[in-house]
Amino acid sequence: MLEDLTLKTCMLVALTSAQRQQTIHLLSVDAMEVHADRIDFTVTGFLKQSRPGNVGAKLNFPSYCSDERVCVYRHILAYVERTKLFRGNEKQLSVSYRKPHQKVSRDTIARWLRVVMRKAGIDVAQYKPHSIRAASVSRANLRQVPVQDILSQAGWSNEKTFQVFYNKPVKENNDKFVKAVLDN
Repeated sequence: MLEDLTLKTCMLVALTSAQRQQTIHLLSVDAMEVHADRIDFTVTGFLKQSRPGNVGAKLNFPSYCSDERVCVYRHILAYVERTKLFRGNEKQLSVSYRKPHQKVSRDTIARWLRVVMRKAGIDVAQYKPHSIRAASVSRANLRQVPVQDILSQAGWSNEKTFQVFYNKPVKENNDKFVKAVLDN
């Protein structure tokens, strides 16, 4: 179903890019380069963190072969393919899954993320779509990703921004419990 593909792709892009809804909103199929192992987007619009000499961003979404169900690369390709017929001249990556299938606003992207969060059992009264950014960078930090890589991915030049506003405590999953409940 196109709605499910749209929502899942939007969430995977948000999680794996650590970007604001504004940046996700600016992704364009014209500025998309598909490689064998990744998809690159060049964002040319003005972003919140834009400053003289530093306009736009380059985002890449690598293939995640370990689990195709959460491979942002495969989901972006599937989404572009599914929306190709009714996309027409629309270049924005995110288009409505409802007729007339036009480009969507930043607010619509935030609403889509909120829907996915609610479906996942997250209290959307407490956590907002912007919380996804903190969750993804905090998880990366917990998994020993170098801070410079986190700053680069999120588009920050100052580690203090990350440490003060985004580095949140993350609970580890209890895999033994989950396996015990789900296995036969």
